[in-house]
Amino acid sequence: MAKKEVNRSEFIRTALTKNPDLDLKQINDLWAKASHAGEITKVLFYQVRRKMGIKSEYRWVLDDDQP
Repeated sequence: MAKKEVNRSEFIRTALTKNPDLDLKQINDLWAKASHAGEITKVLFYQVRRKMGIKSEYRWVLDDDQP
């Protein structure tokens, strides 16, 4: 019996439903821990977040040692 291939978008939706604060690195860590091949791309991750209505917060941060 062949193993069913997991849909990456569905995997992201399921993980973000449980914890909407997960970032891309954490999602990819969960993906690898579940023994799935490859990785989840940044584009797909943010596209799924947007479609779920999860807003991303952007902010500029300056280092103290910048001129």
